[in-house]
Amino acid sequence: MATHSIRYCAGCMTGVSETGRCTNAGCRWDERVAVETQEHLPRHYILLDRYYIGRVLGQGGFGVTYIAQDLKLDRTVAIKEFLPKDQCSRRTDRVTVHSFSEEKGEQFRFGLERFLSEAQNIAKLGGHPNIVSITDYAEANGTAYMVMEFIPGVTLKQYLADQGGKIPYSVASEIMLHVMAGLNKAHEHGLIHRDVSPDNIMLSSLGPVKLIDFGAARQAVGEKSQNLTMVLKPGYAPEEQYRSRGVQGPWTDVYATAATLYRCITGHVPPAAPDRLAEDDLVRPSHICKDLPAAAEAAILNGLTVRANARPQTIKEFRQLLIGLTGSQPQISEIAPPPQPIQGEGETVAVQSPISYGMQTAGIRLFTPRAVWLAAFFGTPLGACIVLAINYSRLNKASSALKCIVTGTILTVAIAVGVAVVNPTSELWPPIFIGGQIGLAFAFSNLTRQWQGDQIKQNQALGARRGSYWAAFGIGLATIVMQLVIAWPIASYETTKHLQQESDSYSTGSSDSLSSPATSTTGDTITSPPPAGPPSDSTSDSTPQTHKELSVGKGALDYWYPITDSQAQDVGKLLSGYFEDEGTHAELRRTDQGGEFVLTIASASDAQEVANGQHDIDLFWIGRAMAEDAGGYPAELHLVNTSGETLRNLLLSRFVGLAGEVENSAGSTIEDASVTVTNDSTGQSFSFQSTDLGIYQFPNLAPGSYTLDVQATGYSEYRESVEVPADGVASQNVRLTVESSQ
Repeated sequence: MATHSIRYCAGCMTGVSETGRCTNAGCRWDERVAVETQEHLPRHYILLDRYYIGRVLGQGGFGVTYIAQDLKLDRTVAIKEFLPKDQCSRRTDRVTVHSFSEEKGEQFRFGLERFLSEAQNIAKLGGHPNIVSITDYAEANGTAYMVMEFIPGVTLKQYLADQGGKIPYSVASEIMLHVMAGLNKAHEHGLIHRDVSPDNIMLSSLGPVKLIDFGAARQAVGEKSQNLTMVLKPGYAPEEQYRSRGVQGPWTDVYATAATLYRCITGHVPPAAPDRLAEDDLVRPSHICKDLPAAAEAAILNGLTVRANARPQTIKEFRQLLIGLTGSQPQISEIAPPPQPIQGEGETVAVQSPISYGMQTAGIRLFTPRAVWLAAFFGTPLGACIVLAINYSRLNKASSALKCIVTGTILTVAIAVGVAVVNPTSELWPPIFIGGQIGLAFAFSNLTRQWQGDQIKQNQALGARRGSYWAAFGIGLATIVMQLVIAWPIASYETTKHLQQESDSYSTGSSDSLSSPATSTTGDTITSPPPAGPPSDSTSDSTPQTHKELSVGKGALDYWYPITDSQAQDVGKLLSGYFEDEGTHAELRRTDQGGEFVLTIASASDAQEVANGQHDIDLFWIGRAMAEDAGGYPAELHLVNTSGETLRNLLLSRFVGLAGEVENSAGSTIEDASVTVTNDSTGQSFSFQSTDLGIYQFPNLAPGSYTLDVQATGYSEYRESVEVPADGVASQNVRLTVESSQ
């Protein structure tokens, strides 16, 4: 027995240095537990001084198929040995084959000649992509061998078992159209397969569907031995194969093809042809396969006609009936693949499917609709479109892939801009966001089913694995970065604008209560009110008018009747933070139209900050408090510098909600205190960080009871129950003193 210096794994032909379990991650072969039998060639035997024999891939009544390594070309192959078990056996050397008797020997020699002739004829087909390629054949050891390409994958029989016994018509028809392309090529060369069945259809993980194991030799041996039942598969073989004088031709393969398609979509093998001659109880496939087109059902039943002369006579004709082709539609020979160059030694060449126009080889990975759903829900429309584009790219549809990317980019930018201009503090924001993500995810998932569903199913049917869900998830998350890059500056701008222009009146159910600060015009000089006496549009002439002055810090506050001393003192306290410089001045008036206040800012740095809008939040709150305490609504707050130039004009309407300021025990304001208000009924919370004047505010709170919590570094926590009035228009100001815990 010949030996070889390299010891290969008998399971996968990976080179290994010692016996035992294979180290290849994709192979679980263990030499120590795999039992050898007398029937088969010994593992690690060198056949024809060239082929290193491995494990048995399959065995039937007429032969054994082994995995092997071509030592000359260094590639994995499959080798079929002619070994009809009722005519011969292997000698004790486990290599040589001999027949049982002279009569059996004659039958064996007859079958051997047909076996070699069949190998020679298949080799002449020129490596058709849907027919297994024969690379060598020879006689040795008293029998004959056929060397074929090794096809990694599963048989259609195994695939059906994995799928629960049957598959959708769209998938089954795609597989069988591949098979028909191979049969048509064989028929053009005068070859009849005679054994089309799920056992002899390979779904390769590297290329298209392959038709294997032609049955001409078996049929000839069966006829010679008068034992046809041994070589036929009941349900797949037409009635003419049961008769030694039955005329066989392409119509014979038509019956077997129709029977195989019937088995795929119903999960049942048709009754044996001889039984149907007496009583045909074939169940219509549409009773089981609900999505079966009417034309396809008619074609299958026509192909399963028991009498040979009544069924389609060629594969071309059967295919036309199956897919509804008429008139000038292309024939199968016209859409078969162009001649492929002979593949290089040791190479496996994936070729285009001969029938499916939108599908590549079985080896590509395509993302499923569920993967697209993940990319859309946990990412952006761009994430979903990138996953779709990857599928299109792998299907050789570059233009569709580009359209997906462009569409996803446009949608993502549009959504980013839309999100940026919406106030994210709104109560409606979380349900709108989640609802939008779910809607987009399902929309893109459905689009994937419509645009790519058939290709995805067909590709998986041909042995390909699906695209990774983790990859789709990662792609989705990555696209969020793009959305943030777009949305962040817009959101920052809109937030600043919102704070500067925020309306402080939120009357329930009325849009008339909304207001916004007037645009300031730096450099303009406003007309100062008279230093004493009422303004010309104040109250009626019969009402006594009194002007008073109040010293505040380093400045002065002027006010006119009907503003009282107590109200002026309250306003002075509010404005105390702005009266730390000489020349600061304030004027308070109440007119028929509401309150009017002028505040002169003496500090140049403060004036610049006011002009830039940096104190708008504080000034809005102060202006409201002044209006509540003294001036009435609507109110105007004019801020000017010592030269009389306008820094800011703010229009103020009634504040609805909760506002106040945070102080320490000494009466000084506390900056950056964390203030939270919680609705006692709904549990919904809102937070605010106090300003540099210690001010906090919660506009637009619904009337009801709330719990107010305040926390500040170095101070004890504070909690108080407050009530927003039921009329929805009055403000609730709460002054908090936070005691030190040190």
